[in-house]
Amino acid sequence: MKTIAIATIKGGVGKTIVSAHLAAGLARQGHQTLLLDLDPQGHATLLSGIDAHPEAFCVGDVLLRESQLKLQDVIVRNLHPNLDVAPAVIKMAAQERQLYTWALRLKTVLRALESLPQEPDVVVIDCPPHIGGFTEAALHAADLTIAPIPALAGSIHGLGDLETTWLEMRDGRGGELAGVINLWDQRTSVTNGVVLDMLHKLSTPILQTRIPKCEVINQAALKQMLVFQYAPTHPVTEVFDQLAKETWDRLMRFSLSEVAQISASEAYGSLTGESSTDGEWHVPVEATLGTDGYSIIQE
Repeated sequence: MKTIAIATIKGGVGKTIVSAHLAAGLARQGHQTLLLDLDPQGHATLLSGIDAHPEAFCVGDVLLRESQLKLQDVIVRNLHPNLDVAPAVIKMAAQERQLYTWALRLKTVLRALESLPQEPDVVVIDCPPHIGGFTEAALHAADLTIAPIPALAGSIHGLGDLETTWLEMRDGRGGELAGVINLWDQRTSVTNGVVLDMLHKLSTPILQTRIPKCEVINQAALKQMLVFQYAPTHPVTEVFDQLAKETWDRLMRFSLSEVAQISASEAYGSLTGESSTDGEWHVPVEATLGTDGYSIIQE
């Protein structure tokens, strides 16, 4: 089982879009995938097709110190081919504050994943847009942490703070922190040049895939759908498929015991590789619910 955390220290950078579509892209390529939503806003849960009641069982219920629930008890299974979701609801904001007072909080996500009777191939964690108890536990558990970096002025600010926290949470356990360029607009060539030049000077490696600024992504989100469902033939689906392929290949290249460093100059590479579109993606008709309190969003 490989674990990926999508983390940032501020909102509005497209973190949840990356999380949900990376998980879906990995599932489309045949990897049994679990999307673990740790963001109390629950947007990754909604994008995946789950409308969870505010008091429904969720990931936060599993992580609390006194909890008797196991992660398998809250997972919504078979939501899409190869994709299960552990949902988030708004009450997790208060639960995170409780978790932060617990000395063993760093182990909570790792222990929850290790409790699964059948491990998925890969887990994608959507972290809250700040450094708190949930994010710290996710960084501790993740083999690979990806930080979305919008191609905007001031986009680099905060990446250094995230790297410092990531190093503290890993505590010598290896793993890798990488960035992915988001909201890329081919029309803003001057801004793009400045952003790439700044990234080139960083020690943090940058994935080659660049996620474009694209109206269809916003339209799909407004419908509480993934782009794979909303506009399955749109070119942006190939970008998310490529992101999934690049991320999986990177996981296979690196291990916790030995991590090679790849230059951030990779950001200058062009989008390459063929997209994989195994399986049919559509608005979910039915799913096996791990607990009461969920309804599946219909078109």
